[in-house]
Amino acid sequence: MSPDRTNTLSRSRRNALSAALIVIGAVAMYNWTVRPHVGYLRAVQRLEPVVSEIAVEKDRVRATLQPRLLKLRTLQQELAKVHEEFFTCEGSKAFVHDLQSLVEGTGCTVLVAAFTGDDSRQVREPDKAVGVQASHVSLTVQGQYDQIVALLERQRNSRQKVWVDSCRMERSGTAAGQLKCQLALTTYTVLEPGEPNR
Repeated sequence: MSPDRTNTLSRSRRNALSAALIVIGAVAMYNWTVRPHVGYLRAVQRLEPVVSEIAVEKDRVRATLQPRLLKLRTLQQELAKVHEEFFTCEGSKAFVHDLQSLVEGTGCTVLVAAFTGDDSRQVREPDKAVGVQASHVSLTVQGQYDQIVALLERQRNSRQKVWVDSCRMERSGTAAGQLKCQLALTTYTVLEPGEPNR
């Protein structure tokens, strides 16, 4: 072979080798950079209907949830108002403890006080709903008519409600203007889950 021909072959080989390296590099760059993005775009195209359906479902759920949330908030406010009218366990104990001073604060005298309630002392289960327990007070007081009315008004205006189940008045012996009043009162205590009955 002549030296020119060897040079030509060698130049052709170099050119072919360079072209092969460029082609291999281009294919590698395509596989490393472009192909993952193309696959990602294809996946997004396949998922687009699902995403659109989820967005529509989310809007539908939001539209049905809003009135329910509004109703829930209204019910929670009503429950809080009702909750304020009931005694807590501590408030009920304080009411019983302070009953005599409350009666005497109106000028009346306590003659008899009897308290009844559930003495089972069982502990409410933590996962159960809030419960309400009724306690009854049989109270006999003595005082003038205005003083007894003041006692009843004080009970009516208290933050926690005391229900007057019955009220019976009669003259108290020979004392002038003195009345004896027999009251049957009921208080309601809210028992939180895990709280024992009184």
